[in-house]
Amino acid sequence: MLTRTVLGCLLALLLWPGLGWGAVARVGTPATAASNPGSTCTLTYSPTAGNFLLVAFVHDAGTTVTSVVDNGASGGSTYAAGLSDVFNTNSNYRFNIYYTMAAAASVSSITITVSGSTGVGCIVSEYSGVATASALDVVSAEADGTGTTQTSNSVSPQAGDLEFGLFFNLTSTAAFTATSPFTLVSNRTITFNGVNFALTDQLNASTSTAGATTAGSVDWAAYIATFKAANAGACRRAMSLLGVGDC
Repeated sequence: MLTRTVLGCLLALLLWPGLGWGAVARVGTPATAASNPGSTCTLTYSPTAGNFLLVAFVHDAGTTVTSVVDNGASGGSTYAAGLSDVFNTNSNYRFNIYYTMAAAASVSSITITVSGSTGVGCIVSEYSGVATASALDVVSAEADGTGTTQTSNSVSPQAGDLEFGLFFNLTSTAAFTATSPFTLVSNRTITFNGVNFALTDQLNASTSTAGATTAGSVDWAAYIATFKAANAGACRRAMSLLGVGDC
């Protein structure tokens, strides 16, 4: 019943201090860069050690990702691939997201390298309160079309997930605007290639799709990716222990 559910969630917050819903936060100022043309994209960025970093980038589909590294202490942060997909709207381009669940100390730059000098554009954004193990939750398949409204396919995020909307179009002058409840992180144009892509975020999952708009009609592609909060499952663990049902 409702009162038991509410009681369980309140007790979960008491039993796991500091793990309340809404713990995920964007910190710092997102950075962008591009090589026009070139085989590397270097982001000047200094995160707080231990925080989560999401790196989104677009490059020529005929090239492959050689490395995503930073200059942090003890060999730098460890980055994992979360998405690598050639666009249906134009098979010349590939969208990638890489992430580290715990940034190394003393990072001041992040470098993406691909196998050819045909241009790379990149964005980095930093977050606290994200899980430091098995953080990636779900990533959608590509949605695509033509028009002024862009919407990703649907996913089923966990409560409290950090959600990202990822958008691409074939017009370098057509910037994306995030659709609520998502917030724009940044647009990035790769002028050499004549394309634009954008990263948006929502700090506590409340929707299964990500949306954006452009001022003019564009050929577009969209994705949604979600990552678990550090408090993921706290409510369920507490309620299970207390025998008061599920969240």
